[in-house]
Amino acid sequence: MVPWVVMYGGTFDPIHNGHLRSAVELEQWLPLKALHLVPCALPPHRAEPGATPEQRLAMLRTAAKGMPSWVIDDRELRRDGPSYSLDTLMALREQYGHDQPLAFMMGWDAFAGLSSWSRWEALFDVAHIIVLDRPGERASLPEVLTQTLAERSWTKPLSSWPTHGGILPLALPSALTISATYIRRQLQTSRSVRYLLPDQVIDYIQQHQLYR
Repeated sequence: MVPWVVMYGGTFDPIHNGHLRSAVELEQWLPLKALHLVPCALPPHRAEPGATPEQRLAMLRTAAKGMPSWVIDDRELRRDGPSYSLDTLMALREQYGHDQPLAFMMGWDAFAGLSSWSRWEALFDVAHIIVLDRPGERASLPEVLTQTLAERSWTKPLSSWPTHGGILPLALPSALTISATYIRRQLQTSRSVRYLLPDQVIDYIQQHQLYR
């Protein structure tokens, strides 16, 4: 099976063990050529991050040390204006070529809001979408996404999939449900976040007095 290239984007505000474990378990399930972790600068669908782009990038680099297939990709931080995933996927497609299987990994909640994104249907012209399925109450899907999920969740072996166009629901074995919002609230009230984040990220947050 040809190793895939996967884009894992997010605000990473801050990067936490849920993000990291998802990436590790993806790599155990799917042969990877590269996993691009892409922090976004100005996410058009969310509030402005609490840490600066430079701080979020530094925490991500600190957390991802020692993972040779992981690429800390700062292209969206260097781009002017809002961060659009389609633009990044198109750049990755150009970088790796048209014969390379390419996927965009996102959580179920993000997928449930996909139809509100700019040019969302064009994502499938460039890449597959991997949807992380965690336990708990799922956000409901609008009808258009229910139909899209049914049409694009192929049952054939991954080795026979084309380079783009499908949806892969992925149930993670560890099923960690850590929330960056919860972590920020803990920090704002001076409560412990031990074991929710890597120790080196906690050290960085304390050193720079973030999320106070």
